[in-house]
Amino acid sequence: MAGRSVPGSASGSDAGALLRLARPVNGALAGCAVLVGACVAGLVDGGLRAAALGALAAFGAASGANALNDVVDRRADAVNRPRRPVAAGRVGVRAALAAAVVAYAGAVALGFAVSPVAGALALAWVAATALYSLAVKRVPLASNALAAAVAASPLVMGGVTQGRPGPSSAPFALAFLAHLAREIVKDVEDLEGDSAAGVRTIAAAAGPRAALTVARLVIVALIAAAAVPLANRTYGWGYGAALVGADALLVWTLATAVPGADRAALGRASRLLKWAMVLGLLAFLLGTLL
Repeated sequence: MAGRSVPGSASGSDAGALLRLARPVNGALAGCAVLVGACVAGLVDGGLRAAALGALAAFGAASGANALNDVVDRRADAVNRPRRPVAAGRVGVRAALAAAVVAYAGAVALGFAVSPVAGALALAWVAATALYSLAVKRVPLASNALAAAVAASPLVMGGVTQGRPGPSSAPFALAFLAHLAREIVKDVEDLEGDSAAGVRTIAAAAGPRAALTVARLVIVALIAAAAVPLANRTYGWGYGAALVGADALLVWTLATAVPGADRAALGRASRLLKWAMVLGLLAFLLGTLL
């Protein structure tokens, strides 16, 4: 439209904003998940180097996905998260896309430096996150499931770096449920901006009340499923100790993400879920080491 600027339409960028574009905290969590997955699988000779390369690959893939997503979501972010670099105009679209390509390429190269299987998984990350941003994001629930699967899969990469992906299947399943719940909560939180940008999430399709009901059911399922490895004595006592804290945060989330909750409360619920994920990683690590 004449006389109106598009958020992030400039081609230039600001160096500090490029770092924010990558969302390094999220990338670091993905990298930590790879290391935890490697520990759960059991480190083999030379396994620490392979796990470190896998962690860097996860960081790169997450950074590329975030950059691409910020470009695609710049109109919605102008309402939901106006401080994001592309939406705020601090990083231009072309610069963000270039950053995404470089980060993606680095992730794939690092994956293949570990093994062909790890390289294939890194390629799958690139394909899945690009597909999510460009197409699947507009498909209710399918977008949440895809995002959750990708976010949980660094645990599998950890097992792959040791040549033993099997032991990471249970951590992957629990992480998938945690990420799925958070993705749905974020959809409700971002309903206003997504609707303005024409993005039809589960919150837009079924309504915020129904979406939060689904998220809450997923959290309840997660609490129940997380107790199974404890009952089966799959992990040591450290798992149970950390799980107490994670479950407390999940219960707090249930009390926060209630139908009718305002955007601020939903933001708190999303952060609680992220901290629960951190404690979940700690649970698997302690359960394996102790």
